[in-house]
This record gives sequence, C-alpha cells and structure tokens, in this order.
Amino acid sequence: MDLVVYYTLFIKLHQVAHSGPADQAVPMASCATVLSPPEVPMELHALNRDKLVQAMRDNLAASSRPVRGFVVLQGGEEQTRYCSDHALLFRQESYFAYLFGVREPGFFGAILHIAHISHLNNVDHSMKISGSRKSVLGEAVKDEVDFKDVASGKSILFAPRLPDDYAVWLGEIKPPSVFKERYMVDMVFYVDELVQVLHSQSDKQGKPLLFLLYGLNTDSNNFSKPAEIEDIEKFDTDLSTLHPILTECRVIKSKMELDIIQYANDVSSEAHIELGDKVWHGMDIPGEAEQDKKHNLRHNLLPSSMPFFNFILPFTIMSSITRHNWPKHGTCYFVHGSILVVQMISAFNGSIPLVMRQARVGMKEYQLESIFLHHVYMYGGCRHCSYTCICATGENSAVLHYGHASAPNDRVGILYLDVTLEDGDIALFDMGAEYHFYGSDITCSFPVNGKFTKDQATIYNAVLAAHNAVIESMRPGVCWIDMHELAEKTILESLKNRGIVLGDIDKMMELRLGAIFMPHGLGHLLGIDTHDPGGYAQGLERPKEPGLKALRTIRKLQEGMVITVEPGCYFIDALLIPAMEDTVKSKFLNREEIAKYRKFGGVRIESDVLVTADGSRNFTNCPRQTWEIEAVMAGAPWPVTRSSIKS
Repeated sequence: MDLVVYYTLFIKLHQVAHSGPADQAVPMASCATVLSPPEVPMELHALNRDKLVQAMRDNLAASSRPVRGFVVLQGGEEQTRYCSDHALLFRQESYFAYLFGVREPGFFGAILHIAHISHLNNVDHSMKISGSRKSVLGEAVKDEVDFKDVASGKSILFAPRLPDDYAVWLGEIKPPSVFKERYMVDMVFYVDELVQVLHSQSDKQGKPLLFLLYGLNTDSNNFSKPAEIEDIEKFDTDLSTLHPILTECRVIKSKMELDIIQYANDVSSEAHIELGDKVWHGMDIPGEAEQDKKHNLRHNLLPSSMPFFNFILPFTIMSSITRHNWPKHGTCYFVHGSILVVQMISAFNGSIPLVMRQARVGMKEYQLESIFLHHVYMYGGCRHCSYTCICATGENSAVLHYGHASAPNDRVGILYLDVTLEDGDIALFDMGAEYHFYGSDITCSFPVNGKFTKDQATIYNAVLAAHNAVIESMRPGVCWIDMHELAEKTILESLKNRGIVLGDIDKMMELRLGAIFMPHGLGHLLGIDTHDPGGYAQGLERPKEPGLKALRTIRKLQEGMVITVEPGCYFIDALLIPAMEDTVKSKFLNREEIAKYRKFGGVRIESDVLVTADGSRNFTNCPRQTWEIEAVMAGAPWPVTRSSIKS
C-alpha cells in the first residue's frame, strides 16, 4: 500500500473518530508502568577500566613481569544477513561494552595501563598520519590531556572514518569530540591512526607491547577474538594475560552495574506480570463485525486491554468506514464489514494491570512473547532482550531451550497445524530484557487457566521449595555445587512425598537421580551477558557427573556476584525412559505415578540474586506462591496480600 493510501486512510479515520460529540473522541491510555528508563552515567565504564588497570598492574607485579604495555580491544562489527545487504540489529561485543560503553560498531579501544611516561607532550600534533590527514584532535588533546603521571590508565577510542555518503543514508557524521565527551575517554582518534598513535605513546624504543583479548568462553566453548590490527608485526603481543584478568573483573559487580541489572529486572518482572487485563477468547464481535468470522478474522487472538493496540487488516477500498464504541474494549472501525482498526483502552483497575492474566486458553505462544517484547521496549526502553524468549506451554515446557529457530514459540500439533494454549496446560515463560548491555533472566511458571490442579501444584511447590531454600542459604563462601545439590534434594523429597519417587533420598543423590528431573545447572553468573563469563576460573574443572556437568559455575559465592537461581522439574521422555530401563535407577521410580505426568511438561522458577555480605538479595519481583499467582490471574493487583483477595 502506498503512502497516499495510508494518508487517505489516516484522514478518514481522523474524521470518523471526531464526527461525534467531543466526549466520544477516542481516549489515549496512560502508560502502563511506573518505571522510566534511567540515564546511565559513563562513569560506570571509567570505573570498569580503572578496575582492570589495577588488576593488570597487580598481576604483572606479582609475576615479576615488567609493568608496561597497552590493553587493546576491538569492538563489534556490523553484520549483514548472509550475502544480502540487510543489516542485522547491532549489539556491542560484551568485553568492549564493559570497558567503554560504546554502542556504535567499528571502534577500537586502548588503555594505557602501565608504568610509562607518555611522549604525547613531545608529539607534533600537526603531524601527518596516513599520508595527508592530520591527527583528529590536534591541539585540543595537548591542552586537555596530560600524561605526566606514570601508570596513568588513560583511555583512547579509535572511531571508524566514515565515508561522506554516510550522512545521506545513516545520519550525521559525528566528530571525535562527540565520542570523547559521550564516553568519557581521554582521547579519540580514527582507526586508521591506531598504529601511529600507539607507537607515539610508547616509552620503549623497540616494539610496543599489546595485551590482546583471547581466551575460552566456558559456556560456549568459543574463543574471544583478539583485535585485528594492521601492521601487527610492528608490535609485541601477549594473548594470554588479559582474558582471565578482564573476565574476573566482570564477576564482581559495582554499585552502578547493580543498579542497571536491578532496572532490567524491574522492567522484566513488570512485563511478566503487568501486560494487560484479560484476553478475548471466542468473544462475539457485535454488529457488522459478526460476518468477519467467515473472513478468517482471528478475533480471539486480540488482547482486550493493551494500553494502545491497533489491529490492521489488508484492504483496498477506502470508503464506507463505520465506527462502533464498545464500552469495555474501546473503539472499532469497519471497512465494508471488515475490522480495520481496533483501538483498545486499558481498564487499569486502580493499579497497573497484571501480566499473568494475559495468558488464556485459545491464545498462541508467540502472542505472549510479542506482548513481553512490546512491553519491555515500549515502557522500559529495552531494544534488546538478554536471550531468545522461551514461551512454552504444555509438553513444550519440558524443552529446556524452547523458542529456538526449529521451535519458535509456535506450538503445533499433528501435521504442524497451529495449536492454541489449552485448558490444563502449564506455561513456562523464560524471558529477560537487556538495558545498556546489562541483562536479566527471569522464569515464571503458571497454569494457563489460572488455577493450579493438584498435580501442577505438586510439581510447582517442589520447585518453589528448592528455589527458596537456595536463596535462603546463599552467602559468601558457599559452594555453588552444594546449592545445586540442595535444590536437587529438595525436589526429590517433594516428589517422594507425592509418591513419584520411592526409597532413600541419599541413595538417590548418590545415583544422581535428581538429574533425571533437573538435567540443567542451578544457575549462572549474570551481567553484560546472560551467561556471564567467569564461571570456571583458571584451575577449576567441570564435573563429569549427570546434572553437575551442566553447571555453568562451581565457584564459591563472593559478595558482589549476581547469579541466577533457577531450579526446575521436568518430565522428559529422553531421560525417563532410559532411567526406567536401568536395573538400579528404576527401583526408585514409581512408573504408575510418573505415567500421570508424561505429558505434563515442566516447571522452572528463576530469579536473579545478588550475593551480599551477609546473605543475598533477590532482584526479581514476580508472584511466586501458588495463591499469589491465582490471585493476580484473577485480577488482584500486584503485590498481593491475602487480605486483598475477595473470598
């Protein structure tokens, strides 16, 4: 549809909307949140750089190595979709983001972290670089930056030199001074000046030493990429020192980092529980819209009280637009009997509407994902999510990383026909927003119809007991393996009380029976990456036993760590069938009871938790008790108290 048609439609709708009395004008809903995206101070990244500088000096001094050289990192590059020119949404490389906070692609960064006296004051700032171009900051650098201090820790950004037509297609070409001020660094040059600048800053007559980032990520088994520098042969390079030191810096979070992680949790918690009032399900559309049931109008898919929701169908005729006012749901426009736009108005109930009410029998998994994504971006300013959303219902909730390309939150049945959320399903939603690189990772599990069955409550409460027991036990010095085993044991005890497993719990633990029901690790470090690095520091080896080998860390907890607590209990045929065929393990499994849960799926409860000096602090704020979940799904405001629930 071309622009003229869209504009004509807009005018017609505007005329129709205002054709009645003034009090019939379409109202605009207020924002469904109490949060406001905060401005992030770049001091955060300056402090991160200071932290690295001190750690590098300490490490080099302790190993009796000369305290000299430059830390050099390369930022991320913009990527296209395979061979096309379709640019993918850029997100900065995480180590570079940690040190510099730069959101644009194509940058390099350097830190003068070691004991040396800069030659900058002796450099001719009108010197020619790359043949004919002058140094980008010229005398401004000389006046504003003084490198008389030894071990200065000064920072340099190298920006890509953009072509002139960038200004036509992508906007203003910002001068280096903008990046200097925005990112609170000491100097900014162009990337093509990097070699010359680093040589000019070296105190050594020979080759300057560059500490480059190269090391193993123990979650992905991929290696970080060292900076690719032209004329690298003009430098000495060290590929082993920087990675473990910088990784360790990321493990303990600063107050500023914690504030951002808390905000990401606040937005994500709100999105999990505050997305709407209720969902239409099989709702009769009044008047002229009735015939649209024959025109493939999926009216049961529309959330009835998004703050502002427009549902648009393709059309070609721009006449006969009529209007209907629905007291509960807002204003609807029709073109020749077909719904063109539905404008929804929220009924806020005296408080922000609650998310879990959005899930209803008859909806689709991907609809719930889209609502979460809308909320965290619209109201939280979070353009990125920490990871691909997992919106699993029914049997899909037993697929640990559901939501991937082969199962994209699009529950299907026989012959790949669409299947909606069904009465009696359990839902498992694992979704987290990212703000200024820092993420959140939250999982809520609840019954689609708003009421726990006895079987659902059994499994849910088993997981909740493990979740709470771990958080209550967390404090500095506690080993994470012990926390994982505590979660396993707590779940097994609950399953035994229900008759699902039989026999001695300690013997089950020896046989690693808990891994049948919780095959993943208890949690992981969280920060700029969802699975933040540092889980296996140098000298730590991954366990080999079932369940334990899936742990993303086995460290002892330290104050300032942020780690997820995410126990789960799943009924997965790929694990249950071999266990029941095992002559030893099968003795502990009640086949008859387990058969009742074969189509159950699974439950996971996940919170993001800070290790404090004397315990822990839970950043996540979602309904967890079964009565809380049932209450908010029935309409109670969050947070809910028993006294606020109508009998």
